[in-house]
Amino acid sequence: MRQAEPVDNDWSLGGSISAGDQIYVRPIRNATPSAPDGALQTIFDVAIQGEGPGDDLKSHFRRFLDIYDKLTARASGAPAFTFPVACSPSVYPSRPGRTITHTIAKQWAELLNSRYEMLVLKIWFAMSQPKSPKNGPAGRKSLINVSVLLEMRSIAMIAKKLVVLPLKPRPADGSAPAEFAGPTFELPDAALPTAANQQRKRLKNLIALSAAQIQGLRDLIKVPPSPDHDVPTQQDDDYILKPLVADDAGLNPVL
Repeated sequence: MRQAEPVDNDWSLGGSISAGDQIYVRPIRNATPSAPDGALQTIFDVAIQGEGPGDDLKSHFRRFLDIYDKLTARASGAPAFTFPVACSPSVYPSRPGRTITHTIAKQWAELLNSRYEMLVLKIWFAMSQPKSPKNGPAGRKSLINVSVLLEMRSIAMIAKKLVVLPLKPRPADGSAPAEFAGPTFELPDAALPTAANQQRKRLKNLIALSAAQIQGLRDLIKVPPSPDHDVPTQQDDDYILKPLVADDAGLNPVL
């Protein structure tokens, strides 16, 4: 496995990595954790970046602290602070947690699962590729950029849809759902492939699976827009589905 190196710009958004980028990619070359080039220094750098003594107002720590402060300051009987999202939502009835049976929520969750697996495999496969100035769609730099800028963004947008889609079919009397679905982040029961050639094959299979899932969601889009707020919209197609289709079309032939 080829390590990420601090001299490369694989993990920066253009240009070389500098101290101001706050993207820490440090090879661990010393087996002693406390050594300057050991594991603890890297952990400390990551902590300072967003979770430790050097945190700023946008760090994860500050965001969670702000949520905690707002929750503890709520008066008794105040409106709910969060969506009633199900615990451990899943598209698989055989798995622990709450099974998603609302048709459209399940379709979005299945797509999220496919893209989540693709995200993991793209990063893993990228790290097996040589550092090279040649950078096609299956190249190291392209796969890393797509993982960070497209896959993570798309998964976040799908997750935002799932927290407002019901876990179960909506009540016939028009009342509010008792639970919402929420993002699933499910991987297959079988271990993901470790060899590069098998990762290529699995990514191609996932592209085909994702294409069918995307088409299923697109088939639900209505023109003019449906009054049913659960139905996917043209905006969903423009901002979530089309970018995924376009990227898959470039990657699939070169895998």
